[in-house]
Amino acid sequence: MKNEVLGRMKNVECRRKNVLTTLLWAAFFVLQSSFFVSCKESDNTVEEYPDWKNKNESFFSQLYEQAKAAEAAGSKEYKVIRNWTFMPDGDTFKGVAADHVVVQVLQDGGSQNPSPLYNDTVVVSYQGRLLPSTSYANGRVFEDHLNGATDPRAFDYVKMGVSTTVTVSSTGTTSSSSNIDGFTTVLQHMRVGDFWRVYIPYQLGYGEEDTSTIPAYSTLVFDLYLKAYYHPGEVVPPVQAKASSEWIED
Repeated sequence: MKNEVLGRMKNVECRRKNVLTTLLWAAFFVLQSSFFVSCKESDNTVEEYPDWKNKNESFFSQLYEQAKAAEAAGSKEYKVIRNWTFMPDGDTFKGVAADHVVVQVLQDGGSQNPSPLYNDTVVVSYQGRLLPSTSYANGRVFEDHLNGATDPRAFDYVKMGVSTTVTVSSTGTTSSSSNIDGFTTVLQHMRVGDFWRVYIPYQLGYGEEDTSTIPAYSTLVFDLYLKAYYHPGEVVPPVQAKASSEWIED
């Protein structure tokens, strides 16, 4: 009987030691993990676009609601424009914020001519940038033709299609690429002389994948000026042409 009791006590002691050993190993791994996390957090690596998806979605959602409220109150400063490929709201379709671009009107051109159409060619100037990030308090500029000016006479101009951009290489090879939906959408609502600040959600921009210059989930901000446009079926005139028979300029 005494031996049986001693045997049981030894078994309990062994189990206790095994539990303690397991706990010690677990504590070691926790401490080790904490060490590596601390090293990662203190290695002076700066993340340029932290929480980028949430930041961009939250920003655009709030801007969209504010612009809608401003429009409803009769303001002419903001416009909310549905993506040109989408149908109006109805029984089978209800648009959400990311189905739209938001426009802040910087200058109303006052033109009486209609807006460019999908297959027209336009002469524009613009600056494109991202939302503010770690190193860029005003957002990183990824393309700029405005030259830091506010007077259209000082802008550089680009000739492009409403829906496509044609590129001519140094060897004379011509290629074309589709414009992002947000850009195509807004050009079809502008009139000559309009200068707009355009906010394009990533769903109508470059989407959920990184490009060479644009990180995934980026809201795009364009300061965009429409100088002129012309219809297809005509000989493409130079950007500098002034004759109204060539470019629609007023």
